[in-house]
Amino acid sequence: MDFKRLLTDSDAEIEGVWVKVYGDVELLLARHNNAQMQNLLFDKMLPFRDEIAQDDVDYTALIKVQDEVLAETVFLGFKNIEFEGEPVKDTPKDRVWLLREFPEFRTLVVEKASQRTHFSKAKLNKTVGNSSSSSSGGSTTGSTRSGSKRSKKRVMKSKPSANGQLSPS
Repeated sequence: MDFKRLLTDSDAEIEGVWVKVYGDVELLLARHNNAQMQNLLFDKMLPFRDEIAQDDVDYTALIKVQDEVLAETVFLGFKNIEFEGEPVKDTPKDRVWLLREFPEFRTLVVEKASQRTHFSKAKLNKTVGNSSSSSSGGSTTGSTRSGSKRSKKRVMKSKPSANGQLSPS
């Protein structure tokens, strides 16, 4: 096997790629468990460290923190999402709302953001080289966020479960 196939685009893993999910619905996703996510999750979990160490923690509160982190570092945007016939605005607050209110959607976001193939260098080079992507086009690199890169000062050693949720052991 040529390991070159396993290479990913590190910029795309942070800045995000557009991924079609249902019909014309697209999600701007960064790679799940990227350095920004791990750093922010570490920072936001600090207030809970004593409770976590004593296994006396409110897991609902931790999941809320995790949803905020996902909305800031992984689920970076979307197109063409409606609720009750009305378009949902793409704001950080609405991204958190979508993750919290629709657990299956949250699972979908984590699954898609965990797939290496979305961030594959070969795939991204091919897509960018062969497309005249518009705002409604296929997968492209880049995001609408600017100046959002955080320093890679530390990385958490523990990871959430496969579905991205924190749960009691």
